[in-house]
Amino acid sequence: MRRLALAGVIADTVIMSTGAAVRLSASGLGCPDWPRCSAADVVASKNAGQTLLNTWIEFGNRLLNFPLVVIAALIFIAAWRYRPDGRRRRDLVWLAAAQPFGVLAQAVIGGIVVLTKLSPATVSVHFLVSAAVVAAAVALHMRCAQARGAWGDESLPRGVRGDGSPRERQRGVPGGRPPGLAQVAAAARAAGIARIVTVGTDLKSSRWSARCAAEHDAVYAAVAIHPNDTASITGSAEDVLAGIEKLAARPRVVAVGETGLDYYRDHAAPDVQRWWFREHIKIAKRTGKALMIHDREAHADVLRILAEEGPPDRVVFHCFSGDVPMVRQCAEAGYVMSFAGNVTFANAQPLRDAAAAAPPGLILAETDAPFLTPVPNRGRPNEPALTADTLRCLAGVTGLDLADLCDTVTATAQRVFGPW
Repeated sequence: MRRLALAGVIADTVIMSTGAAVRLSASGLGCPDWPRCSAADVVASKNAGQTLLNTWIEFGNRLLNFPLVVIAALIFIAAWRYRPDGRRRRDLVWLAAAQPFGVLAQAVIGGIVVLTKLSPATVSVHFLVSAAVVAAAVALHMRCAQARGAWGDESLPRGVRGDGSPRERQRGVPGGRPPGLAQVAAAARAAGIARIVTVGTDLKSSRWSARCAAEHDAVYAAVAIHPNDTASITGSAEDVLAGIEKLAARPRVVAVGETGLDYYRDHAAPDVQRWWFREHIKIAKRTGKALMIHDREAHADVLRILAEEGPPDRVVFHCFSGDVPMVRQCAEAGYVMSFAGNVTFANAQPLRDAAAAAPPGLILAETDAPFLTPVPNRGRPNEPALTADTLRCLAGVTGLDLADLCDTVTATAQRVFGPW
């Protein structure tokens, strides 16, 4: 994003400076023979400074408003589209702070034109060529960074299979095959990720997930009503649950989830969430599928309801967010803890401590895509291939050899979601 902002500032500066040079030439700065006139003639001109000031103000306000607005709009759209993890505001603030540097550069360039008496055409060509070189370098760097992010610096030493080893969340994708799904799966394979579990969050997206699993050999599905969506259900709850159970019975649907409790957001009343969670537990047990739990700031209630209802044979805490004591409770119950890209964040030391305390045989890795993109690609949309970065972090946290961790995660995924 910073590179894009820099490119915008460069374009801003080039356009404004070129306009200033042309306008200065037309005005002559009080010297009819400019640029042949001497520097003394230029400095002596009473209107030189005011002409320079008026020049880029005039061009900025009258002639260049449209392209500059387009540049700013493109940068804003890029920031909004490619910052799914809530850091858009920071980047837009950075962009706004960068604009004064563009104004300063314009003033400097205008001064160069005046003091060196170079022809406006020469100055314009120089700056346009420089801008083109910088833009090409920025584009090449971004292209290389994108390639590194999509394919990883190197593939994992073992093919990994599992819940978002990786897990690809398709929230709000209502129907039709999304473009690029085959490419996403191919990029995952190249990074060493052999299986993807795509997760539904309501009945429509659960149907979509099940269809994706039927159409792609490397993709499996989980189906459920997300706790944040439980208050917005249309139709009878019984019909919706019957639809989820019918999908869960399909052979390529490997889990009932995401279900659980979310006390962080106020999208549904806790009592409503708890009722739906209990119903999903029953579906998981009736269909013999794993239970995939969304638990956000609701640890005690999630564990309590599991104990009261009796958990299914296989339980996965998706995007595990508990502390070390909760790790011990989950390990005692045999619950699997799936860690997402946020375990790599600089401020996530408590989560890394939890991962270090978890038994390796109860660990999975996932994306929670398109959110929680792991470092070093944080800020880009997440995708299954980037689970490799999460696995590398987990290997360092747990002290395990990366190849051994891949084997362990694959075995756990096979036990929880398999056979496949």
